[in-house]
Amino acid sequence: MTKIIPVIHTINLEQVKYNVNLCHNNGINDVFLINHLIRESKRVSFEFQKYFEWIKSTYSNMNVGVNYLQLSTLDAVKEANSIGFDYIWADKSYVAKSTESYAQEIKDIKSDIKYFGCVAFKYQKPEEDLEWTCKNANRFMDVLTTSGEATANAPSIQKIKNIKDFIGDMPLAIASGITPENKMDYLEYVDYFLVASSITNASERILESRLKELLNF
Repeated sequence: MTKIIPVIHTINLEQVKYNVNLCHNNGINDVFLINHLIRESKRVSFEFQKYFEWIKSTYSNMNVGVNYLQLSTLDAVKEANSIGFDYIWADKSYVAKSTESYAQEIKDIKSDIKYFGCVAFKYQKPEEDLEWTCKNANRFMDVLTTSGEATANAPSIQKIKNIKDFIGDMPLAIASGITPENKMDYLEYVDYFLVASSITNASERILESRLKELLNF
């Protein structure tokens, strides 16, 4: 069964509480936190730790993931480990023949955290050899995460089929463009939907009606 993981574009604690409470009340036990507004790394670290501690103290069984946009992948994994996040999502995984040693360095420090590493991801330089990258991804990450060409754009079905053919039984996530209207097209191939744009309003609050539609399989 494909798991829905809402992605909360964090603004402040009150907004995070609202979204997490809504998720919990609809049976969701996994969320990702991602920052777009703050670029100063120390402040982001402080804010994310505050959000993490509130979530875990309120819902101890909730799995909390993070994407530190302002940090390198290596530093993001270190930071996520130090706080105790359950998941880390990084836009750049460095799984390529030319950067294999760096990908290995990231893996060596990731501890027990579940790593969503990106391949063929939006706004990134295309892979040198997509087939090699996909077939070697499970050496370095736990969940191969891909996207469409831009935020809120879904990947083509053919792209997802090709990646799934390459990775076999390795878990696959889509992190852009999934909506209540197109979700059924991908269920056969995908283990995780990381969703934000299609279920939130301009204030980055989750719309319960849209979330319920997304959860209705």
